[in-house]
Amino acid sequence: TKMIPMIIFTYFGGALADNLDRRKLMIALDAWNATIAIFYILALQSQSPNFFYIVSFIRHTVVAIYEPITRSIVPLLVGSDDDLKIAMTMNGIAWAITLAVGGTVAGWTAARLGVGACYIVDSSTYVISTVVMWMVTGKYC
Repeated sequence: TKMIPMIIFTYFGGALADNLDRRKLMIALDAWNATIAIFYILALQSQSPNFFYIVSFIRHTVVAIYEPITRSIVPLLVGSDDDLKIAMTMNGIAWAITLAVGGTVAGWTAARLGVGACYIVDSSTYVISTVVMWMVTGKYC
């Protein structure tokens, strides 16, 4: 459920990033991801593998669209080429830390509070990201 959306929809995300305000796209897609994370809870409760696959496909479609948008907004946020190099390095470090810390927090949360709680935390992080991106000013076309 991950590779097909990545292959098909990453190009679509790139086209959107080239033609629309990236900040607004990120706000909309973060809001979608917050909602989709809640649907994972419904999929778990229904115990339907098909429902879970459908939710996963939708989630990975949104992620595939989101990725090129996030990569293409960084040069618009920083001023010089030197700042861009630093920003891209920091973005890579932040990604690596997120994977390590996120996996640890998810394991702890799942063990103590259940898998559903992980999706609540996931949804909450997307809500926070939506709010933070909303506070960023300017046009990012």
